[in-house]
Amino acid sequence: MGIVLDVILIVIILLNVIICYKKGLVKLAVGLVAVIVSLILAMILYKPVTNIIIKNTEIDEKIKESIINTLTTESNENDTSDKGMMQYMQSYVDDAVNKTKNEIVIEASEVVSTKIINVCAFLGIFVVVRILAILLTIIADLIMSLPILKQFNKAGGIIYGILKALIIIYIILAIIFAITYITGNTTISNVISETYITKIFYNNNVLLNFIFKK
Repeated sequence: MGIVLDVILIVIILLNVIICYKKGLVKLAVGLVAVIVSLILAMILYKPVTNIIIKNTEIDEKIKESIINTLTTESNENDTSDKGMMQYMQSYVDDAVNKTKNEIVIEASEVVSTKIINVCAFLGIFVVVRILAILLTIIADLIMSLPILKQFNKAGGIIYGILKALIIIYIILAIIFAITYITGNTTISNVISETYITKIFYNNNVLLNFIFKK
């Protein structure tokens, strides 16, 4: 069983190295940066974009109208089907700072419509930035296809693949370590102790050393 774990570990490393070698450092790096930048820009810009949409379009009004119609329809159905519930709802509404049911529905529709536009703006910005990043990756790949740069790109891909594989391995082994001490079941750790390669990573886990660093 120990040799099986060593084989799995080697396969993880080789797969990551091969995949990253084929993609190249530039594509991998741009892809990673693109995701991070897309999220950051989406978080920064979604509210300003939402305000622009609300000020210059009638999308929010259409959403509010749809929400009001839906809530009003549901309320009318409740009126005919359950008068006891209606009496309870009416008393609740009367206690809510003397607001009428229609005012509450309108207020709720405004909040919900804004949130819906927020979500759409966030996703829209994220997608647009990702598309731009893909175009940038294509251009970068063309540039890096030049002989000297191509070798650097592929070599960088190998290094990236090794680092990625090590992170995956350390995370998996850290999870095994945690499960072992939480459950008290040492079966997996005993198997690891019988390996040749895996136990080296297990006993020298960089993540665990960082966490338990004094």
